[in-house]
Amino acid sequence: MKKYVPILIIVLICGGVLGLLWFCDHKMKIENVEVIGGTKYTKAEIEDFVIKDELDKISYLLYLRKQVFGNVGKIPFVEKIDIEVTDMNSVVLYVYDKAITGCVKHMGKYMHFDRDGIVVESSADRMPGVPEITGITFSKVVLNEALSVEDQTIFKKLMNLTLQFKKEEISCNRIDFDLRNNITIYFDGNQALLGAGEIHDEQIACLKKLIMASGEQKYIYDLQNYNPAKGEVTGKPIIEDENEYNQE
Repeated sequence: MKKYVPILIIVLICGGVLGLLWFCDHKMKIENVEVIGGTKYTKAEIEDFVIKDELDKISYLLYLRKQVFGNVGKIPFVEKIDIEVTDMNSVVLYVYDKAITGCVKHMGKYMHFDRDGIVVESSADRMPGVPEITGITFSKVVLNEALSVEDQTIFKKLMNLTLQFKKEEISCNRIDFDLRNNITIYFDGNQALLGAGEIHDEQIACLKKLIMASGEQKYIYDLQNYNPAKGEVTGKPIIEDENEYNQE
C-alpha cells in the first residue's frame, strides 16, 4: 500500500491544481473593466496594454502580477496604471498620464518629452500648453529615448518651471537657454529674464502679480536679480508683434 501513496499524492495535487485552474477560469475571469483617468488612449487600448494573455484575464492573478512585478511595462504618455479588483469578475484601471515638460523642434517636427527628457511623441503641431524649448543642443532625438543633451540637470529645471507655471496659471509658450544657461521665458505676449539659478519659484510667483497689474500692456521683465524683500522689477514695454514667439 505504501508504494501507492506517492502516486496518490501526485494525483491529489494535480487534481487540486486543475480544480483551482477551473475555478479561476470560470469564477474569477474578468468580465467588466472600468478605466479611470488618462487622456491619450481609448479604453480598449488601455485594456490591451494591461491584459496581454489568458492568465491576465483572471482578476486576482492580474492584481498579483502588478503587486509583484510593478507597473505593466513602459507605455508612452503613461506614468503608471494602478489595478483595483472590485469583485472576482471586475477590475478598475487607474491611468496616470506622464507630465509633458516641453518639446524641441527637430526636422520640422515637435518632439515632446517628459520630465526625464524621454521623447514620447513626434508631431507636426505643438501640444496645447506645452512650451517649446530653445537654445539647447542635442546630438540625437529618438522616440522613447532621452534627449542626448550635455547638461542633464536641464530636465529638472524644466520640470520645476512647469510645475510653477501650472501653480500660477501662466501659459508659457517658450523657454530659451543662452550659452550660460540663463533662462528667458515667453508667456502671454510677455518676456521674463530669470537668470541661471536652479529654482525660480519666487520669480514665477512675482510674474503672476505683474501680469495682473499690467493690464493689456506687454513687457520684458528683468527678474535676474529679483529680491522678494524689495519687490523691485524692471519692465520694458514690448512693441506689438516684436517677437514671433509671443504669439501662440
